Amino acid sequence: MHRTVLDKFFRLAFRQSLYGTWAHAHAPGSPSAEGMSAGMTSLLAEFGEMRNEPSQLFRGEIMPDTPMRAFWVARGDDRFGEHHSLGIGVLSFKVSTKDSHGALLVIELAHHEKGGPARHFHNEQDEWFYVVEGEYVIEVGQERFRLKPGDSLFAPRKVPHAWAYVGDQPGRIVIALTPAGQLEAFLRELSKANAMAPQDPAFWRAYGMELVGPPLAVVRS
Repeated sequence: MHRTVLDKFFRLAFRQSLYGTWAHAHAPGSPSAEGMSAGMTSLLAEFGEMRNEPSQLFRGEIMPDTPMRAFWVARGDDRFGEHHSLGIGVLSFKVSTKDSHGALLVIELAHHEKGGPARHFHNEQDEWFYVVEGEYVIEVGQERFRLKPGDSLFAPRKVPHAWAYVGDQPGRIVIALTPAGQLEAFLRELSKANAMAPQDPAFWRAYGMELVGPPLAVVRS
């Protein structure tokens, strides 16, 4: 909903600016001037309500009103020096939701066991994968890709996808999601359980995703 309101707001603001001189030239009570003014007033009110409810704009993530800054994270380290295990691998946050004011989330997964998440799709996030070490299989829609070090893949929002680490040596993959949405909270919840996400549709839906199938089948050594 917020994207529609913002689009309408900026579109009307542009028209107000473009035709401002023309509208002022008309006498008070002009239908054009009054209609444009009423439309702007209504959208400003709606936009104001959304600003007072950050969850509507950032899906529950309250963004600080401070400038973003540069930072460095060493190989293998977590942005906050934390340890997050997902059972088959270790998760490290590289760019957090707060770092990017909600625009981006970057994580790295270091795998010591084969496997991956269930098939799902994101309602609001586009996702990008980059393999650093090992071998991964990723399915996006009806297409299947096998990625090795240096390979990357883009998976758009609302398209079902699943991926799995399938190598015989330790694997490492970087995943970037934009906007960040509630994915950081989702991953932190998984870390508490030391496991991949359960195949419970309600659990996925609570974080802006839809569960649509089981994980990819992998041959375990």
